[in-house]
Amino acid sequence: MYFLGPGRVPGMARGELFVRRSGLVAWLSCLARRHPALYGGITILIAPAAGWFAGAIFRKETHH
Repeated sequence: MYFLGPGRVPGMARGELFVRRSGLVAWLSCLARRHPALYGGITILIAPAAGWFAGAIFRKETHH
């Protein structure tokens, strides 16, 4: 780990860092591991919906 200061590195240390998933990310990770077919089905449904939603938000109406 580096401890940053203005324009220099004032210190450095070595240690272990454990990161744990939580919330929606943890649930999706667990779902993908335990039920891959269900996870795949959900992603197939979410992808077009997300694309449609993004298209609806950024759609510009043009009049020729």
